Amino acid sequence: MIATEALEAFVPYVERKLQEGERLMHLTRHILGIFQGEAGGKQFRRYLSENGHKADAQINVLLEAIDLVKHHQRKG
Repeated sequence: MIATEALEAFVPYVERKLQEGERLMHLTRHILGIFQGEAGGKQFRRYLSENGHKADAQINVLLEAIDLVKHHQRKG
């Protein structure tokens, strides 16, 4: 759960950088492995990889990826 909390604290920074014109993939590529070996980690990486590179990707992509992990952790 600590990784999830860290990412939720990261969200305001990402929102600010997106407003400044930064692309989501440039911000999220550094956190792709944060859930390595945890339930939902593969889905988190896949979702960000498939959706974060799009030119119009916004904060909802990161939030949805985090929700995928939370869902898998509740199931397991």
